[in-house]
Amino acid sequence: MRMTTRDFTCFSYGFSAGVCLALLLAPRSGAEIRHGITEKVDHGRQLLRDKKEAAYKAFEREKEGIAAALDAAKQGYREAVGRAKREARA
Repeated sequence: MRMTTRDFTCFSYGFSAGVCLALLLAPRSGAEIRHGITEKVDHGRQLLRDKKEAAYKAFEREKEGIAAALDAAKQGYREAVGRAKREARA
């Protein structure tokens, strides 16, 4: 569909009228809106930092648990091999 000059002009007038009405009927000033947006963005950033830190701590706990389980498995293997060698000599 091709946009004609008339269509573009009508769109421009409608858009301008909408912007003017929005500015006239806005419940808060631009500064208040920007301040509110800034607060929400800052809150979101802090929330993401907190979630990232919690995820990192959980990862570290799991990593330590896996390392401990691996060490226990290695020790169990060594003991089993040692028993098998002793039994083979006897």
